[in-house]
Amino acid sequence: MLDRKNASAGSAAQKTAHVRVHTGLKEALMNGDFLPGQRLVVRQLAEQYRTSAMPVREALRQLVSDEAMFDHPNRGVIVPEATVARISDLVRVRCSVEGTAAEWAATTITPEELDELAKLNGLMRECVESL
Repeated sequence: MLDRKNASAGSAAQKTAHVRVHTGLKEALMNGDFLPGQRLVVRQLAEQYRTSAMPVREALRQLVSDEAMFDHPNRGVIVPEATVARISDLVRVRCSVEGTAAEWAATTITPEELDELAKLNGLMRECVESL
């Protein structure tokens, strides 16, 4: 008979492992720890993250879904090449998102938050000028 308590605990642990692996892979990708065109091997990643293959597969599937990685038939999950077109697309999306976020922030910011931003801007300016 299935023990529901242990089954849900196992599922929660697997979900936690999936999130941990996904976060780690995403950070490694953004830090340039993988080479463009590099094939990611589930078994090696499972050993590296000290988990089973399932959370690694789930994390890779999510990264492929997010178009952060590519799944090639017979080759597995591959780190994308940095092409001019891909970088241009990413910059365009980032500018759009940042513009929308700035517009939203400008209409919802409180006077206290604006003062805090002014202070932080002054501190950043001092840091840059001290270089």
